[in-house]
Amino acid sequence: MKGIVLEKKDGYAVLVDKQGKFHKVKDKNDIVVGSEYERSMFLRLNKGLVFKVSALMIAGTLGIFGYNAYAVPNAYVSLDINPSVELATNSFGTVIDVNPLNEDGEKLSEDLTLEGQKVEDALQTLIVEAKTEGYLDESLDNAVAVTVSTDDEAKGEDILQSAEEAVKSELENQNLENAEIIAQNINTERHKEAERLGISPGKMLLIEKLKAADLEVNDEEYANKPVREIMKALNAKRAEDRAEAKEIKKDAKKDKDSSVEDNSLLGGTEQSSNEAVTEEKVETKSINKNDEKQSEKTTEVKSKANNSPSDNSQKGQQQSENDNSNSQEKSNNSKDKENNASEKSKGNKPNGK
Repeated sequence: MKGIVLEKKDGYAVLVDKQGKFHKVKDKNDIVVGSEYERSMFLRLNKGLVFKVSALMIAGTLGIFGYNAYAVPNAYVSLDINPSVELATNSFGTVIDVNPLNEDGEKLSEDLTLEGQKVEDALQTLIVEAKTEGYLDESLDNAVAVTVSTDDEAKGEDILQSAEEAVKSELENQNLENAEIIAQNINTERHKEAERLGISPGKMLLIEKLKAADLEVNDEEYANKPVREIMKALNAKRAEDRAEAKEIKKDAKKDKDSSVEDNSLLGGTEQSSNEAVTEEKVETKSINKNDEKQSEKTTEVKSKANNSPSDNSQKGQQQSENDNSNSQEKSNNSKDKENNASEKSKGNKPNGK
């Protein structure tokens, strides 16, 4: 590999080759910015001349804006297993820088050429290497965190989706399809916060989730743990919370059923009471009705009893009057007969004078 040395940083040198691809190599004392570097040889050239020529060549090919779009990081994609490696990508989704975030990450990526690859390819290369180095194994409860850091939320979601799909596909190829994938998206401000803490953005988010679960978490302890152990603790707490919530729900249902049963019993008692009251009312009404009927009969009987002597007396008086009238009439008739008989007797006497 041959390229122009653009910068030296944190023990690494960044080169750009003739195709405009960027590469990261371990720094050596004889590597000078502006020099052409080849992995098998080192050619010292005029630093100023080479830098100007390379810059003009790239600018002439891509233009100033194209050069910035290619060379300036647009997003950061970190992969946490327990090796933690961060990939800086440009606007084209090409890896332009590789940053190991811990010792295992450095060991995992030191012999890999990831710069210039599409971020999806670089992630798959890291998965293969992690399986080779034993960081991922079929006998383990594997967990992989993929975290995208960018201020363009929509762009970040697109990068995260394609990165997650690439990781999932390679895990399946490595017979690790049961591995848990944690996909996360944060802004660059939070990315800087992770840098200040000296931890990967992915692990920072996972540890925050542990804290949110009310666990006593030692940040430094979990910062050095594999993702699978962090997820094991988190999943255990979630299972505990689910069991507790289920128990609470069960107790609530039990209380509700008990309340319904009590209300049912109370309702039955009230119904029985109401029925008894209703029956009592009906019975009372019936008694009252019978009393009314009896009263009517009594009144009628009394009325008859009160009216009979009067009627009989009137009838008797009338009868007596009639009898007296008849008797008087008979008496008068008898007198008339007597008078008639006397006159006849006088008329039939002989004249003795």
